[in-house]
Amino acid sequence: MIKAEILKLNLPPVILALIGALGVSGLLAFAKAGLAPVIYAQAGFVVLGVVAVTSEYQGRQIYVTLTAMPRRVTQHLSKLVALSIVAAPTAVLVVLVGRVSEGAVYLVLTTLISASVASVVRRSIPAVAGLLIYYFIISPLLHDRTSLPGTIGYVMWTVLAVGISTALFRLRDA
Repeated sequence: MIKAEILKLNLPPVILALIGALGVSGLLAFAKAGLAPVIYAQAGFVVLGVVAVTSEYQGRQIYVTLTAMPRRVTQHLSKLVALSIVAAPTAVLVVLVGRVSEGAVYLVLTTLISASVASVVRRSIPAVAGLLIYYFIISPLLHDRTSLPGTIGYVMWTVLAVGISTALFRLRDA
């Protein structure tokens, strides 16, 4: 199941999101922008999470997926595991470029939160717009942007987002 989900992630928008995240972080690291490579690369990971989920809804391919795999919870969690497998190496590269130790975990969790929001919203543009507004406007106003959020707290928010999206996916897409 996870292998099938990884194969479905071989879409041009997914690949472009990964390349964009690496490109932005590389440019910012070259400019010696401190935490900026991780903070700004998260936009690519937001897009990655959203596109990975909403692409199936836009082409109505979700119905084929759900017919082939009627166990909704297993299917949804397999997609999130596959997304983590794809996002993790890119996140590690971003962190190596930006030299921020816990940044890779943060970027993978950002991808999972984004995929969870996209699963609830089911539309690319509202999901990406809402997440980018939160990450780049609301969050900086609420938190000190000189450091990454606490890992434990961010893991808890990710677990909550995944739990809500999994429950809604199971109920709505039955």
